Amino acid sequence: MSPEPLTTEITQNGGHHYRQVWRDNYAAIYEQRNAFGAFIGYEAIAIKIRPACHAFGKDYPPRELYPCNEDWGKFAVSVSDLDRAKDAAEDYSRRAKQREKARQNGSNASPRPPQRAISRKPLLGHAEQGN
Repeated sequence: MSPEPLTTEITQNGGHHYRQVWRDNYAAIYEQRNAFGAFIGYEAIAIKIRPACHAFGKDYPPRELYPCNEDWGKFAVSVSDLDRAKDAAEDYSRRAKQREKARQNGSNASPRPPQRAISRKPLLGHAEQGN
């Protein structure tokens, strides 16, 4: 059974309005506007799938989910222009396809993107104090 798809229009967060402007099987881009209709930006998301379940005395079918707040930065990002949103969404799709291919090949390993080196400089005043 195919999951119920994400809705193409969402209103939440104090009247913010989200309208889906692009999607594929793994990711989507929503345009975000405030309650007055002014453009805010775009949200590129990895589409999450929740399997069918029974909760609070009700049966729920499998469905696609918008990432929650805790997923931001890993499965979703807010950006100011459509090109950056498209790049992020395509990256989410590419990684999802890699995970799917790995599962089909019998691997439980999840491919991860290479980690970037982070330059860490001591905070001012901490080096002298031995912290």
